[in-house]
Amino acid sequence: MLHTDAAIALLTAGATSGGVIQISAASRVFEAMKSGRRADPRAQLFERRWLAFTASVYTSHGLLGYADRAIRDALTRRTGRADITARPGYFVAAASPSGSSRPR
Repeated sequence: MLHTDAAIALLTAGATSGGVIQISAASRVFEAMKSGRRADPRAQLFERRWLAFTASVYTSHGLLGYADRAIRDALTRRTGRADITARPGYFVAAASPSGSSRPR
């Protein structure tokens, strides 16, 4: 998603508010995709992975408050799968649909 790419570029350049705005715009794209449609499993899987990736982007830039919010958002959106698991001090994002995971 181009918003996510723009967010990474902005965060890397130190433009935190611009990066956060771009991630928010990408999140709204997901909401628009889901509105008025039957649940598409592929879109749900992509969204879960994107939410985990977003949290890792925030974490890698030291924006732990934003990462925490992204994790909480992902946990409220998930549909019975443990793609993201919160643990004290870190989170685990599934590396593959097979369930192998790695700490972040």
